[in-house]
Amino acid sequence: MDNHLPGGARKMYIGIALSLLFFLASYFIWKKQKLWLLAGYHEENFIGDKKRLARDAGIFTFIIGLLTLAMSLLIDSYGDFVGIIYAIVIAILSIGFLIKVNVGERQ
Repeated sequence: MDNHLPGGARKMYIGIALSLLFFLASYFIWKKQKLWLLAGYHEENFIGDKKRLARDAGIFTFIIGLLTLAMSLLIDSYGDFVGIIYAIVIAILSIGFLIKVNVGERQ
């Protein structure tokens, strides 16, 4: 396969495309309240504020998109360190989001 892009540029474009998908998903979840996009969400079993869930999940997805965009733009300059920080931040944010959503619904 003859590709004219260097490896780093190809990875950067893939990261940008992925971040755009996160932004699009964020828009549909948050603004259009398409909660079926959330894994494990079943409307008939959900007890809680759907608007709040849509807002929280949409904001979370938007932040993931921003972090993915930043990582794809910075990884060539700063190396694998950016990827490690990205993974740690995503893990911490995911745990925090799950706690917020689950505890928030019980109050």
